[in-house]
Amino acid sequence: MRFSAKRFLGGLLVAGAVGAAALYLAAEAGYDVPFFESAIAAEIIDPDAILTDLDGRRVALDLAPDLEGSEMVAAAGRFVVPAVGLDVPLVYMTITRGVLNPPTLTDAFLVRGTGGRGFETPVPGSARLSGTEPTADGNARTTDGALIRPQILALHSVQGGRAAGNALATIGPDGRAKSALQPGDMLYVGEVAYKVTSVEEQRKEDAALDPAIWQESAAGAERLVVITCLQHPGGPRRAPTNLIIHAVKAH
Repeated sequence: MRFSAKRFLGGLLVAGAVGAAALYLAAEAGYDVPFFESAIAAEIIDPDAILTDLDGRRVALDLAPDLEGSEMVAAAGRFVVPAVGLDVPLVYMTITRGVLNPPTLTDAFLVRGTGGRGFETPVPGSARLSGTEPTADGNARTTDGALIRPQILALHSVQGGRAAGNALATIGPDGRAKSALQPGDMLYVGEVAYKVTSVEEQRKEDAALDPAIWQESAAGAERLVVITCLQHPGGPRRAPTNLIIHAVKAH
């Protein structure tokens, strides 16, 4: 079955909402509380679009997260990436209005409808993911033949602030942002360990339709796809690209 992310996302592209939710303004030096209050009063900024980053700074996004519709529920364990010192809580969320827009800057979000059968995302390592057998490529297929999407994990990255996804990127010699991770690096989703197999930069409209991210497959239960914005220094406020990190369970 060829799976369309457009269909999964309610008929819309990710529209700049994966990662930084098309961040257009960050709480940099000089953008203090009075600035935000005056901007809100002038209706320049939606107050619901202001989130707090890992350092307690206020960051304004161009699209307010749907806190109610995302149905946030704390998941067991944390998302840990030893190579970059990232260690943040895991939370389940639902895509709403066709837009993947994580509700906070400080958590890692497991997207419902991925990584398991049906709409409810199972807890990693639960019995619903245990019925697998190895394949020739080192992944796994479900023993009952079910087709499963990879588990999608989404985080925000921001300019002028520090969100969970910022740790996944670094600045290269050319002054542009690039992945801070390489194939072989480990990711931990709760108690489940994954090994990075590849990293790539994609335009958001391409990522929204990429079958390598969204397509169901017999090996989907073994795969993890991490998505965040890629924030280039001096780049546009609305980051046009995503950092995509592909990983498989480490056996």
